[in-house]
Amino acid sequence: MWLSVVSPALFVAALWTTTPDKVEAERVWESARESLLEIESRSAGRGYAILIDRTGLFLVSSSLVDQAQVWGRTPQGTLVSLDVVSTDEVTQFALLLGRSMDQQLARMKPVRLAAQPDEGWLLAGLPSGVLRGEWVGSNRVGLMKPNSRYLPLTEMRFETPSIRFGGAPVFNSNGELVAIVSATLEPVATKKESMNKAQYGPTGLTVAYSLGPRVIQRVVDGFRSPSRLPKHPTIGAFFGEGKQPGALVVDVTKGSPSDDAGLRTGDLIVAINEIAVEDRFDLVRALFDQVVGEVVELKVRRLGQEALLNLKITIGDQRDLATRR
Repeated sequence: MWLSVVSPALFVAALWTTTPDKVEAERVWESARESLLEIESRSAGRGYAILIDRTGLFLVSSSLVDQAQVWGRTPQGTLVSLDVVSTDEVTQFALLLGRSMDQQLARMKPVRLAAQPDEGWLLAGLPSGVLRGEWVGSNRVGLMKPNSRYLPLTEMRFETPSIRFGGAPVFNSNGELVAIVSATLEPVATKKESMNKAQYGPTGLTVAYSLGPRVIQRVVDGFRSPSRLPKHPTIGAFFGEGKQPGALVVDVTKGSPSDDAGLRTGDLIVAINEIAVEDRFDLVRALFDQVVGEVVELKVRRLGQEALLNLKITIGDQRDLATRR
């Protein structure tokens, strides 16, 4: 699960910028509920698995899955059995397959995925009810254990619930899935931003984080594929902090696109596709938003000289997309 946010924002206001109409919110939730299967785990409690395919494939946060077989309850109250058929270690999502669900699936509908984050109100779904929320920003980066992997996050804020809501699906005003809450996190200070913890968070609101819609779409596409595995982008290198602005290369995987292009340990990446890179987090955000097979241009500084390197994005493995300190 997510343990810390490394580029948090500071909020001091307690007012909503958008407020969903009660009737409209209920309409959206009733429609979204047709895609959800309520499950319960011993460790994380109750939550929802999300139907992504008519064949009985469900997307769920790994935090809600603590065994190879789980039980779920349909919107009509029918109890069904589901098997865990795949887990994406990068994003901490799991894929479930419902068994003998033909009649139940006829009454459910696959979720609609949002194309990208947008402004407006949000609804986070819990078995105990819904939480109103709104967008904050999409330029955050989070650190995930145990692999010390940094990934880009979308930040939201919600009414504070009485129970934990990690793994909750989040829908926009169109009833489209836009996020799955990874966690509600404790802020930390960074080199670029400082944080007064006593001021963090508007009164009565909880700040939450999720991977964005584009990443969720990538996971869904991978889970629907014959391999049942998402294809996450990488260039085969690890990054750290340097003394100058940029992402310092601290390791290059042999035989990777970075190695083939001539990237070396000690190089400082200062731009990607002509967009300035101020630190490793800028680079992580930019790389994870790429598509496997695309070619990116890196501006690299080495021994006082600058050079342009073209690298082809490839599929990451267990080590890739991480940074080292």
